[in-house]
Amino acid sequence: MITHQKISQLRLERATHPQAPFWQATTVAPYGAPRGQGVAINYLSLSATGKAKRDVSVTQAVAGQLEREQRLDDPVLVESAEVTETIFRRGEEAMRALQARGSLATQLISTTGRVPSIEPSDRSSLVISCWPLLAGDLSRLFQRAAEAGFRWGALIPAVMPARACEETLREIADLAVENGASYLASVPVDLDPSAKHAVADALGGSP
Repeated sequence: MITHQKISQLRLERATHPQAPFWQATTVAPYGAPRGQGVAINYLSLSATGKAKRDVSVTQAVAGQLEREQRLDDPVLVESAEVTETIFRRGEEAMRALQARGSLATQLISTTGRVPSIEPSDRSSLVISCWPLLAGDLSRLFQRAAEAGFRWGALIPAVMPARACEETLREIADLAVENGASYLASVPVDLDPSAKHAVADALGGSP
C-alpha cells in the first residue's frame, strides 16, 4: 500500500548543460524519491536502492505552479516513473501545462505507470523505463503509447545482469520494434548495498 504526503512546492532542477540519458535543461519532479517496490531507481542520479519508501511526497496544484514559473528552459523532463503516476497523475498534469506553454517536453513513465491522456504533439514525447522487467505489462504500455500516437522510446536501466534476463530483454526489444519505438537504449545504474542484496535475492544468490 502506498501512502502519500501532500507538499506544496514543485521540485524544479535546472542543468548547466543537458546531459545523457535524457538531455533535459529543466527537470520537473512532482513526486519524491526514492519510490517503487523492490529496487527503486532515482532516474535523476541514475542510482538505485532496495529501501524504497511507501510514503511518497506528492505535489499539489502542479499546473498552477508551472503557469507561474517565468523560466522553464527547453527541453523539459517530467520525471513521473513508478505506480505513483497511475494513482496521482501529476506527471500528466505537468505535461498538459507544459503543452499549454509550448514547451518541448518529455514525460518519463515506467512499467507500472500509465500513458498520459493528453493530445500528442510534435513538441511532446514519452520515455518508457522498462523497470521492472515485466514484458507483459510493457507490451500493453508500448501498445497504448503507439495507438495514442505518441513519439516514444524505451529505456532499460541496467539493474539485473544481462545474462540473467537475456530472454526477457530480447522479448522487450522485439516489442519495442513492433510498436514503433523511436529508440531502445540502456543506462547504467549505481546500486547501493540494499539494492545489490535485493537483486541477489531475486536471482537466488548472494551479492
